[in-house]
Amino acid sequence: MALVAGRVNLQDAVRSSVSRGKSITDAYGSAALKTSDPVNHFQHFIGRRTPLMVVVSPQDTVVSSVKNGGRLAHLARAAGASVKVVQVSGQHLTHGDVNAEVGRQIGAFFLRHR
Repeated sequence: MALVAGRVNLQDAVRSSVSRGKSITDAYGSAALKTSDPVNHFQHFIGRRTPLMVVVSPQDTVVSSVKNGGRLAHLARAAGASVKVVQVSGQHLTHGDVNAEVGRQIGAFFLRHR
């Protein structure tokens, strides 16, 4: 799996803006959100040892690399998965993480693990 600036921590997403928090709470319900957060259930995910590539940017203020991609990479490593973290620069889904070089790295990652 390749994760590019992906949000996997719903608790973090709810706190990121009022409108995003409302849409997530509408989808999950406020009580269910705590038990539905993907990062809370990672240890039980059947594919937790699936090779993972995470593209993160410390400058991303939309999706925190530490609370989302970084956290997922940590959980995957702890579960025994092969994890590659690619650190890029720039704001969320800009030329820093959506470019030909990152695309080549994703392609090479999938070729290595097919």
